[in-house]
Amino acid sequence: MTTTTKITCITETATTWIDENNNSWNKINYTFDDAYRISSTLTNCTNCEDCTSCENCENCVGCTDCTDCTGCNELDSCDSIEEL
Repeated sequence: MTTTTKITCITETATTWIDENNNSWNKINYTFDDAYRISSTLTNCTNCEDCTSCENCENCVGCTDCTDCTGCNELDSCDSIEEL
């Protein structure tokens, strides 16, 4: 069963927007509205940076449409990849 986390808060630092699951988006490339909208495309993801439309991922950077990934960097449509 897939659960979706509804994001209710986006906070900011000097350089990033951060959601409740510690996923973040660089302020140079994303507006507050972008971060809020994109945050809702992540399902059960934590500590990811500049990612979109991913599920069950953690510690990834710049990924899109990935599932069950850990520590990935700039991947697209990958599934169950773990970089060591």
